Amino acid sequence: MPRRLAPALRNNVVTSDHTMFVGLFGILLALIGLVLTVLLFAFWIWMLVDVITSKRLSDTEKILWFVVVFFLHALGGLIYFVAGRNKG
Repeated sequence: MPRRLAPALRNNVVTSDHTMFVGLFGILLALIGLVLTVLLFAFWIWMLVDVITSKRLSDTEKILWFVVVFFLHALGGLIYFVAGRNKG
């Protein structure tokens, strides 16, 4: 004679589709986060290189901007992009 599943087990079987959806959504969020992280890292490197190679900045300004961008990462890069890159 087949055994009947307890109500708690039946609920787990029914919610397995929901769990799979949450798992796929989590993977999608992780991929978006990974892409965003890579883009922010590339932007940060671009701003560091721009600070170092800039002909518009004096040596002292280069050092100060490099420290700002290096220690504040993407936020420092954004500050430099808005305030320091278009100098002069």
